[in-house]
Amino acid sequence: MIRVDRYLNRRIAITMFHGIGNQFIQQLNQGAIIMVCGSRLMAQGVEDRLDDLLNRHSDAVHGLTVAQLKADKRYLQDVY
Repeated sequence: MIRVDRYLNRRIAITMFHGIGNQFIQQLNQGAIIMVCGSRLMAQGVEDRLDDLLNRHSDAVHGLTVAQLKADKRYLQDVY
């Protein structure tokens, strides 16, 4: 499980694109669930970055989108 909180919000783009990006994509392909908890602004930033990651690597994730993750209940948010 990858957890995103206030601390990680500032680092998520760096982490996803320069370190665990391939591992993250592999976990998504294996059915990982993403859970985001925090402010609406932070959650929107996470969603935007995830959408960018999925678009950049659409072949590797077999066309998976944030909308599809949400529909499959694999992208969950608890925001305030």
